[in-house]
Amino acid sequence: MRGYVVLAALLLSGPAGCGGGDEPGSGPEGAASEPTVSPGAPVSAEPRPALLDWRPTGVPVEDVVTKGTAWTAITDADGRRTLLTGPRDVRVDAGKDRRITDVLLSDTHAVVVAQDRLEERPQVATVVDLADGTTSRVEDPVPATGGAWALHGATLQYATYGTGRMFCLATYDLAGGSGEAGFCAHPRAGWSNVLRSDAGSALMSFDDTQPSCRTLLTLGEGGGAIPVAAAPDCTGWDVLATPEGSVWSTVVDEQVIEEGQFFATVDETVHALGPGTTGTLTWCGDSAYFVRDALKDADKARLLRWAPDQRLEVVYETPGKGGAFLSEPRCAGSVLTVTAYSEGGDEQVWATVPG
Repeated sequence: MRGYVVLAALLLSGPAGCGGGDEPGSGPEGAASEPTVSPGAPVSAEPRPALLDWRPTGVPVEDVVTKGTAWTAITDADGRRTLLTGPRDVRVDAGKDRRITDVLLSDTHAVVVAQDRLEERPQVATVVDLADGTTSRVEDPVPATGGAWALHGATLQYATYGTGRMFCLATYDLAGGSGEAGFCAHPRAGWSNVLRSDAGSALMSFDDTQPSCRTLLTLGEGGGAIPVAAAPDCTGWDVLATPEGSVWSTVVDEQVIEEGQFFATVDETVHALGPGTTGTLTWCGDSAYFVRDALKDADKARLLRWAPDQRLEVVYETPGKGGAFLSEPRCAGSVLTVTAYSEGGDEQVWATVPG
């Protein structure tokens, strides 16, 4: 789900869950500096067709589906329950006065996140071990009342509170059932849009200035934060660490924060990937994916892949022509699910991706 309204409110009013006091809020290693990149003009990357073998999920677009290799997670339209179907069926209910806001699926685990409708209580995360269908709760560190979630393999990351109510990133080992807080935002600051890939974690931090200034960060193993040097000050939105560098986006017009420009950094070269929809950057298989909604009324919405060999590919496009947009793609291991809304017909489809 794209959280434009919620996050825009945070950026305008100051971050929720920010620390007070004077204690520095960087991770255990402190903030680090990335070497200055002076790449000159970005190299333009032109997308080429490379459509994947998309197949219907068989589920109406009103329900949210995440397809995996052996399991499928289906959340009903009002967020009351998630049904995991596979070798066996496992049902997870949201609970009283809660709504399921995130469903994360890997080859080994599923995580179903339910949020208090008033956002006064900590989020509840139910973990399903797909090997035997047993369930457990993520309780230490305690999840925050809100915040982004990311799952890669058996590593879960989410928002928690640290000393002085600083907004921190918890890393939780689903296989071992334990976690710890690492990176923490500075006092009077917050973070969002955490993404995890084969290359590690990345997120967008923001301060409480008016308007808020955003910084794109990749995180070291010990929680140290490294700014993406090629990203301009204050205008970044998405960021994803890749084995070759990073993929990131900027917002051109702060009044239309869902419209961005995407870039990829490889060594000291910046590749301009063109327009895209912020909040849709996703790692799946061995590559980064992002959505480009229809740019005019008689167009298609597309899903693009930035491949390890520095190729930009169109891997999905909506049927027919006319106004169209895509949901944020949902990845489970090497399977990607997309929900499309278009004048040519709505559909919910999945495909196995490279890697």
